[in-house]
Amino acid sequence: MAERESVLKVEGISKSFGSSKVLDNVSIAVGRNQIVGIVGENGAGKTTLFNIISGIIKPDSGRVLLRGEPIAPANYHEASLL
Repeated sequence: MAERESVLKVEGISKSFGSSKVLDNVSIAVGRNQIVGIVGENGAGKTTLFNIISGIIKPDSGRVLLRGEPIAPANYHEASLL
């Protein structure tokens, strides 16, 4: 069976706020027509991850790819146009 091509990839995302490391080397891949859930306790970094994907905040390291191309939207509106 062929490997499913990822539409959205998050590779090695890390983010700290002061001395608090919120995300540490997070990677996910979402294929076409695939649904992925992200769960965790309050403060686990779910919102931070979505804010990085949508361009609200910048990661300290790592990258976000859409259809194999790096993206760095400046805000929700710009992200919605991709």
